[in-house]
Amino acid sequence: MDLRNLFSHDATKRKVTIGFVLCFVMATLTGFASTNKNITVVADGNQKVISTVYNNPQSILKQAGINLQENDDYSVSTGDVRDNSVITVNRAVPVNIEIDGNTKTIKTAKKTVGELMSSLNLDEDKYFVDQNKNAQINTNSTIKVLNVSTRLVLKDEVQPYNVIKEPDSSLIKGIEEVEQAGRNGLNRLLVREKYHNGVKVDEEVMQTTQLVRVRDQVVREGIAEPVAQKSVGFRSYSQVLYMEASAYLPYDGGGSGYTALGIPARYGVAAVDPRVIPLGTRLYIPGYGEAIAADTGGAVNGYTIDLCMEDYTQAINFGRRGVEVYILD
Repeated sequence: MDLRNLFSHDATKRKVTIGFVLCFVMATLTGFASTNKNITVVADGNQKVISTVYNNPQSILKQAGINLQENDDYSVSTGDVRDNSVITVNRAVPVNIEIDGNTKTIKTAKKTVGELMSSLNLDEDKYFVDQNKNAQINTNSTIKVLNVSTRLVLKDEVQPYNVIKEPDSSLIKGIEEVEQAGRNGLNRLLVREKYHNGVKVDEEVMQTTQLVRVRDQVVREGIAEPVAQKSVGFRSYSQVLYMEASAYLPYDGGGSGYTALGIPARYGVAAVDPRVIPLGTRLYIPGYGEAIAADTGGAVNGYTIDLCMEDYTQAINFGRRGVEVYILD
């Protein structure tokens, strides 16, 4: 072996070794200078400041003599560890979870009900927490979790009709006539009902189907002023009613020819609404004469009066008109 080569080889080894050692020392010194930081650790009611080169919070806590138990948690004030960061240890406390009639105790370091529920990954379509999500968790807090269920049902909904009144100058004030009868509408609803532990808490209409269209009621409302009658001959009266009069014959509608008072239907007999004019009341109607309220009729309601005529021609000529009805003494 050439000795020069041997010595040359040894010299090279010594240079490499010395260079490696110098690099290690410089890197170590530089690392300590650049990563050394002061960290405040808050745990179990105590606070301490330590100097560390660690960037891992768990390593820093271990250096500070803090042992994390199962489910304990911590937070770093600055997100990642840096000089003057504060690491706060949150100790897990027992919490009671009540669900399906059973109670289970778990330990958690979460601060609010919402945070705990999020950590448990509960499906909100199946479970509902019967408590404010921002409520603070304390030792032995009880959190009630309700089962959520839904069902689809069909419901019928009545849509009431409106009453539309139209002024009519051919009718005396106080007289009304139904021109178009009202009809309620009917809708069929597809409803989704929501239940918490079997108790309905909400419902939402998913679909509406119209079964019957609503039809408004149209009423003609009299606006004409009645013509004042100065006298009715020698007869005195106590009251004047403004009514709508029509004419009928004794045997109209298959009638028996007798009135509700049992007297024959004839000229001078009037059918009235007993709630307005009591049966047996003596009346005077201009254009007709005296009459007695002796009969009733299915179409005679309120301020309407039906006057018995002698024949068809007389009834047609009288027609339907607004009249003053004098209540005789």
